[in-house]
Amino acid sequence: MTSMIEATHCKQEGEVLYTPNEIVDLMLERIASQGPEVAVEQLELKNLSGRILAEDIISPVDIPQFNHSAMDGYAIASAVEQVTYRVIDKTLAGESPTVKLLPGQAVVIMTGAPLPEGADTVVVQELATFNAAESTVTCSSGFRRGQNIRWQGEEIVTGKQVLHKGVVLNAPAIGQLATLGLTSVLVFKPIKISVLSTGFELKEPGDILTQGQIYDSNRYALMSLLQAVPCDIVDFGIVPDDAEHLRDALASAAKHADIVISSAGISTGEADYVKSAMNKLGELSFYRMKIRPGRPLSMGFLQPTNDSSALFIGFPGNPAAVQVTFKVCVEPLLRAIAGYQPQQVKTEKIEAKLLSPLSCKKGRVDYFRGRYRQDRACIVVDKTGFQGAAQLSSLIEANCLIEVGEDVSSLDRGEWVDLIPLS
Repeated sequence: MTSMIEATHCKQEGEVLYTPNEIVDLMLERIASQGPEVAVEQLELKNLSGRILAEDIISPVDIPQFNHSAMDGYAIASAVEQVTYRVIDKTLAGESPTVKLLPGQAVVIMTGAPLPEGADTVVVQELATFNAAESTVTCSSGFRRGQNIRWQGEEIVTGKQVLHKGVVLNAPAIGQLATLGLTSVLVFKPIKISVLSTGFELKEPGDILTQGQIYDSNRYALMSLLQAVPCDIVDFGIVPDDAEHLRDALASAAKHADIVISSAGISTGEADYVKSAMNKLGELSFYRMKIRPGRPLSMGFLQPTNDSSALFIGFPGNPAAVQVTFKVCVEPLLRAIAGYQPQQVKTEKIEAKLLSPLSCKKGRVDYFRGRYRQDRACIVVDKTGFQGAAQLSSLIEANCLIEVGEDVSSLDRGEWVDLIPLS
């Protein structure tokens, strides 16, 4: 594969463009060597939900830590071939057994209570009849030896790796940490991301518009999309299309964050100053892709001073293009930086059959907004609404992106395609 330096040079000549998958791979290589690196912190269990584990967890104990009953009933030694046992004791959860079970004896036992010595089976209450006058219990034949017992270490043995670095800590994972007796673990700190939009025509929602002005939607959509990973967002607002203002804004944004994200101003128009600002403050690794929508997506590195640097991501200005390129190109990079496991970084894809034909253009990867559903033996999909790069309505109706490769010019009804679910 062409090196990043060679790729940048070729792209500036307009001769080489890369697909989204190639761009993700190239940028992952750069990020691995150049950063940004995310710091870690120790957090208590109650603050872990949604955070990303920054260490492997090795069990310090067996789980379960002792043999205990899985049901309410009677603990017996089932090797003794008899149906009636003399009840000699009772053990509740949290208590220690006080007797050793001998042949022909039984102990009333509750769920979670330790198994007395000599017992190898628990007969559930529904299969037993207790005679209070004689302190005996008669068991039916509907039980098996070893039944209804949780054995020490059957789930986890001491020294086993329980959770891997990079896992997202949800309720089951946090519950597992608690069963191990841990009170806190190392997690990655949320990545810091500065977000800004560029354009004289942009106004904040709620402001009064004059002729030629529009409301800034991309910044708000991006701040919502960024919730896909743990992050702290610094909102730098709207920056006018002015070279000096933009350079100052990008430099300041880089000082406050690990990643700087901008929207618009990255194409080749007369008022598109992002590219020139990046040439002064850092480097652009690329600024165009073989993709529709979203060709002007750009990435690089800002380093306005020796002690401040940040990954830069420049989105196109069209709203639908912003959200499509975020899903297929940017979200995987953010997941890698945030500390996710490698298998959770790449975008999930599933196969489906088309319900209607698609017209494409060779030489680029097309992403159609679509809606998929299960239909008998397979998943089927159809595109939603108008597919223009500025149209959000088709995204609102969509639950997936339909990916069509660069070597395809058309697809017929019934052909198989890859889907990227939108969740």
